[in-house]
Amino acid sequence: MAKKRKKKGSAFKRYLIGYALLFGVMTGVMFWIWRNVLTPPQKKQLATHLNRLNVFRNQNEADSIDSDQFYTYGGFPARTTYPNSIRILNNDGFVVGYDETRKNPAWVSYRLFPVDNPKKHPRPSHFNIDIRTQSKVNSNWYTRSGFDRGHLAPNYGISICYGPEAQKQTFLMSNICPQEPKLNRGLWKSLEMKTIDQYTREFGNIWITTGPIYDSKREHLKSKLEIPDGFFKILVDERRGKPRAMAIIVNESPSGSISLRQCLVSIDKVESASGLDFLRDLDDHLESNLEMSRLNNLW
Repeated sequence: MAKKRKKKGSAFKRYLIGYALLFGVMTGVMFWIWRNVLTPPQKKQLATHLNRLNVFRNQNEADSIDSDQFYTYGGFPARTTYPNSIRILNNDGFVVGYDETRKNPAWVSYRLFPVDNPKKHPRPSHFNIDIRTQSKVNSNWYTRSGFDRGHLAPNYGISICYGPEAQKQTFLMSNICPQEPKLNRGLWKSLEMKTIDQYTREFGNIWITTGPIYDSKREHLKSKLEIPDGFFKILVDERRGKPRAMAIIVNESPSGSISLRQCLVSIDKVESASGLDFLRDLDDHLESNLEMSRLNNLW
């Protein structure tokens, strides 16, 4: 009596189903590890390796992974009364919300964290046009203008946490705003250094969102690049699993005697001055409590 042959097709289908289930389980486990276990630098390193293996279709797809959670706390800032459209530019170590009309970043978000035995990298020698932008702001536009090329994502802090390639990207002109030398080399630099050298060491991860503030009187460089009237900075960290925040507004022309402590404001005031909404992905009650509070002292 002839033996019945097993159908090869049905066995092949079972293998396919098995592989599909295994792939689904592995994908779920990897996603959970990505969201709950990996540290910020490990996430960026993994994204870089996957991109080299052509896992992503293009560089933008690799760069945009969870950038609203990776670099910001509570999601990207959203326009309320801010008058112009904002374009997202992802970079290594920070993300920019760019305003083509004003030819300045509307906001920049980044995340700093403690680094053991941090390495200091040489400061890049020049600024570069960001070819992703339509405005193509040139570093020469600042020459003899009386204004510094003010970093929003800081050269030093980004280099410590994300390395020299990310540091170079802080010298893209899409990360730069006109700042008076007294501000750029004084209060602004002081807060940048305090954040990376002190706050990360004492508190761990710090999420920072910063940007320019404008009043109704518009002033421009000869290149039609708008000059801000001030700048804000919002810092968030977590203590015992709960977020806390500190907000600062500094004038473009700060008086000689003013201190960072005197610049403390509420996030509500930053929102009113900037036309942007922050921490919008948080629970409404938590967001409201964080935004209405004004600290009396720096962290």
